[in-house]
Formats: sequence, structure tokens, C-alpha cells
Amino acid sequence: MTAARLDQTIHDIKGVGPARARLLARLGVRTVRDALWYCPRAYKDRRTITPIGECHEGDEATAIGAITSVRRKRFTWRRSVVTVRLDDGTGELSLAWFNQPYLREQFKRGDRLVVAGALRRNSKDELQIVQPEWELLGDDEEDAIHLRRIVPVYPLTEGLPQKVLRRILFTLVRDEADALPDVLPPALLERHALPRFADAVRETHFPKNFEALAAARRRLVFEEFFVLQLGVAIRRRTVRGLAKPRPPRRADGLARRFLDRLPFEFTAAQKRVAAEIARDLEQPYPMNRLLEGDVGSGKTVLAIHAMLRACDAGLQAAIMAPTEVLARQHAARIAAYLDGLPVRTALLVGGLPTATRRPIVEGMASGEIDLTVGTHALFQQRVAFGNLGLVVIDEQHKFGVMQRLRLLNKAAHPDVLAMSATPIPRTLSITLYGDMDVSVLDEMPPGRRPIETRWLRNSQLQKAFALVRRELDAGRQAYVVYPVIEENPDLELKAAKAMHATLSNDVLRAYRVGLLYGPMPAEEKHAVMQRFARGELNVLVSTTVVEVGLDVPNATVMLVENAGRFGLAQLHQLRGRVGRGTHPSCCLLVDTPRTDAGRERLRIIESTSDGFQLADEDLRMRGCGEFFGTRQSGLPGLRIGDPLSDVELMRLARDEARKIVDGEVEITDEVRSRLRAELRRRFSGRLSLVST
Repeated sequence: MTAARLDQTIHDIKGVGPARARLLARLGVRTVRDALWYCPRAYKDRRTITPIGECHEGDEATAIGAITSVRRKRFTWRRSVVTVRLDDGTGELSLAWFNQPYLREQFKRGDRLVVAGALRRNSKDELQIVQPEWELLGDDEEDAIHLRRIVPVYPLTEGLPQKVLRRILFTLVRDEADALPDVLPPALLERHALPRFADAVRETHFPKNFEALAAARRRLVFEEFFVLQLGVAIRRRTVRGLAKPRPPRRADGLARRFLDRLPFEFTAAQKRVAAEIARDLEQPYPMNRLLEGDVGSGKTVLAIHAMLRACDAGLQAAIMAPTEVLARQHAARIAAYLDGLPVRTALLVGGLPTATRRPIVEGMASGEIDLTVGTHALFQQRVAFGNLGLVVIDEQHKFGVMQRLRLLNKAAHPDVLAMSATPIPRTLSITLYGDMDVSVLDEMPPGRRPIETRWLRNSQLQKAFALVRRELDAGRQAYVVYPVIEENPDLELKAAKAMHATLSNDVLRAYRVGLLYGPMPAEEKHAVMQRFARGELNVLVSTTVVEVGLDVPNATVMLVENAGRFGLAQLHQLRGRVGRGTHPSCCLLVDTPRTDAGRERLRIIESTSDGFQLADEDLRMRGCGEFFGTRQSGLPGLRIGDPLSDVELMRLARDEARKIVDGEVEITDEVRSRLRAELRRRFSGRLSLVST
């Protein structure tokens, strides 16, 4: 099958047509290629059909028969039962579905039906299956698709029945599979005992047995990972082939003077990472490093040190933060650290008055400003740098790929240091950041007190606020966080604005209570943060806008209501807002979640403060698709592979991809051409964006 045939619209395939093509498009199936990669979500083993006359109570059985009667009985307006009798010539079977009255219209006498489930005796001593799995059958020709085999079950959309989709894919696989081209090198397939692509597609959709299915899935997962890692490896090689400007060094020794002025000594982990960054900055190709570290591990001071090294080399540096709160926090901290040093700094955020913004932008363009702190305002079209050499991207996963690229395009191959206080699960790091060097701060600075975390039910809310008042009376401060700003009648969630009024007038009326949320005017938001930082406010009621950026050592309590609605990473970040001073601190999570997932999240966050363990748990609970969407990663989506459960295959694919890119393994021109075409198709012009 040629590439053109694979890219043919599904509209032209036998049995589809315009109406079904529109339904398939909802599922992301628009071409023949999409259809062949549209893998089942489950399988039903229908290899053994049990005659009804041989069925016994307590068995799990699959049976086929003709419908002899259909009845619906209503108990109340909300409760009913639909019963069907099935006859296969060897006996009769009773079927019952409760509270699904629409099924009465689905079944007609004489229809052939396949059912599966546990057999029991009903009150009439008849063999019966309650709530069976079922499927209506057509003619004998369709039995080859839906019966006496391992049957695929596909994700569906309204208007597209399972039988119809299964028939479309059966025909497509039967007619086209043998002609499918293979993009993987034959030697690689042989080396790892992987089946041909055509065989893998056939066995994935309509497997002979479960052993063949496992081998087929392994082959398709490997191919997905291999193409992804090939793109990542090319990006890595490309970066190392770039030349960055190497101007003469300054004599100021800013980085050394900065270290000498610090009132503390770097931890062993900080010294190790600082050395890694220093080596990168000396390389002739751009640094492309990810710095991971838990909340409070000392990433910011390392970033400042790296930026001063750039300034020592006569280059400009910029640090980009995802929120104005965090940008202003960085600007204040950098100003304090650099007070008295000959470094010209500026803060560029959205909404600045023209009179304030113009000299900053002009100073950046002329090179007069050495170090700029900013938000997305840094990559606006009219903003330029005279000689940008280092870009630091904080909380980098909160930026879209195109946003990051626009900033990097403002310089000729700058060094890049990406930072994240949300640890990347180890099983994802080789997927999302396989082209980056990774540094991990796995040691906390001395003096950081552990934060006590307690999960309290809604019935214990007054106890939680009693603990808050106790800390306030001792001269400390507190955060109280809510999931939404405004009340919504469709959501049973407490809102920050309403609760600010309630707390100010009742529970915390003896204290000064402030309010902070994202859409507030910038000046008002900054004023509230400053008042809280100066201790003029005892309590800050907020949304997750305080998740990053605020550093108030006197704040010792973080109270989060409706805590089960937050992800583990968010809760961990919120918890990191306290415990930043010398006083004991606590995080109070208040909720009585209705779901198992909500309860599990709170049990986990209460039991550990290890950010990497929490990241692994978050990934396990939410899955890769939710943990990092394609907006953040810039990578093509995975259709079948799961970096969490298939991590060994991911590592294998990475190693094989690097060998090819590095020239350690020879491939034919034909295979090389196919791989290039697959890369262009999968990355769709994003190859240069991988992890940038």
C-alpha cells in the first residue's frame, strides 16, 4: 500500500460514505491510516459458544439464539425491567435488564442475539442472565466478524454502532493489511523479534489468540515510541550542531561575587547542578537543560547564578514566569540578591503603562538592561533583545510550545535552562524531555522544616479554622484557598469571593482578611500581595493563583477547601507556600470527596511530601493524556503506547533511535526515506519544537 493510499480519506472506503465519515471524524478517524491505527479499547472472547441446553447455574457463558419474546414491566416511573427469552434449539434462556426501558425498542421477535454473562436461577427456576453483554447479529456472513473469535470492542460515538464500526475495520484490514509498508528497519525487527507492521495491524484488530495480540501491541507501541524518539534524537543532535555566540568575558566576576555575598552555602545537590550548568555554558553549542527540584529546593538561586554567568560573558539573560505573581516575586528576590552589584535589571509584565514600558523595551533592545524578568510579555512581537544569551523558563510546562519558541527566536541559539517545581515522573521524562540534559535537586536546604499535612472531613471544618485562629493569635499568617472565584449553581464548590465575605464577617472577623484571584487588575493584585508580605493582612483568601510565586516566611497555615477537586501536583505546590520560615507549618486539606479518586488523592498527599513520588502517583491516577497535554509538550499524541506501563519499550525505542541518528547503525536509503516521511507526517513541522 502506498503512502497516498494510506492517506486516502475514509469517505471513499467501502461501507463508509459521507454520513459515517462525519461520525468517524468525531473519533479522529479521517484517513485509512487513522482507521488502521484506531485500536480496540477491549476484546471479547467469543471463541467458545455454549449451547443453552448445556448451560449451568454459576457458569460464565456466551450464547446465541433467536428472540422469542420481549416484555417490559414498570414498577414505578423510575424503575422497570425488560425481559427477553432466547432460544437456540437446545434450550431457552431468560435475559433481564433493569431500568433500561429503551431496550424494549431494540429487540424484536426473530432477531438473532449473542449474549454473555453469569448464569443464575430466577424466581421461576429459569436459567437467567441479568444485565448481560449483548449484540444483535445479522446474516451468517457477519458471524465471521462478530462470533467464534476474539472480538474487538472499539470506542464509539453516538450514531455509530459497534457492529458497523467493526465491519468497516474488518473489511479494511482484510483488503489492505498485506500491502501495508513497514517503516522500521528489517534488522531492528529481527533483533527484537517484532512482527511485520501488516501482521501487527491484523492481529491488533482481529487476533487469532491473545499471545498474537500481545506481540502485535508490542510492535505498534514500539513503532510509536521509536518514531517519537527518533524526532527527539534528531532535535538533540541538531541543538548540539548549533554554534552560540562566544563574546569575551567581562572582568566583573558577577557570578563569583554573587556567591560570596550569599548568607548560606550551596547544598551538595546545588553545587553538583551549578557545576553541570557551568559546563553547559562553556560548551560551543547551546545548553538545553531541565532543572527539576521540589518546592523550596533552591532552583531560583541557581538560575540567578547562571544568569550572572551570562552577564559576565557580556550577554543578556531573561527569566520567564507563567504568572505575574511569580514574575514579581522573582524580580523582588533578584533585586534583593543583586543589590549593590553592577547588574541592570527590569521587570516586564502585561498591562504596564506606556511611560513605564517604553524605557524597559528600549533598554532591552539596546543591551543596556542585562537581566529581564517577565511573563508572556517577553515574547511579544515588539520586544527585542540586543544580545540575549540565556533564557530561563520557570514552571516551563505551563507555557505552550509556540510561546516558548517565540522567546527563543529572539536570539541566535541561546542557552536554555527550563525549571520545574512539578517533578516530572521518571517514566515521562524520557518521553517529553529526551533531548534535554536533566538535573535534579534531590536535597533540601538545611533548616527547611517539614510541613505537617492533615486531611479533615467537611464535618471537621470548624476544627480546621480553630487551628488557623491559633496560628494567627501567635502572630503568624494563613492562606485559605478555594477552587473557583465565583459561585456556580451547577457546581457544589465554595467560591473565593463569597467565602472572603463570609470569613471576614464571621469565622475570622477578628483578623484582617485579604482576597486574591487571577483576573484582578494587576495593580490591585500586586497591592494585596505586598500587604500580605508586609504582614498587614493576617489571612489571604485566594484561588490557586498563589500556587507559585508567593514567599512569605511568616505564613504557617495553608487551608484548602474542596481539596479533593485539586490534582496532587497542585496540592503539593499549594502546600509549598508554607514552611518557608523558621516556624512549624501545616497544610489542612478539607473535603469529603464523593469519588474514590478524590479520596485516594487526599490519602496520598497526606502520607508523603516527596514531590517525585507524588508525580508518579499523579501520573498513575490521571494517565499520560491528562498529565501533560500536547499543548505543553509539543509532541504528537500517542495512540496506543503508554509511557507509564510501557516504559521499558520506551527506553528500548530511545536507544535504537539514538543509534540510527548517531550513525552507529546503518539503514538502507529506502528505510531512511520512509522514516523521514513518517517524521514529517507525525511531527507536522514541529520537529524543531521538540521540548523547546
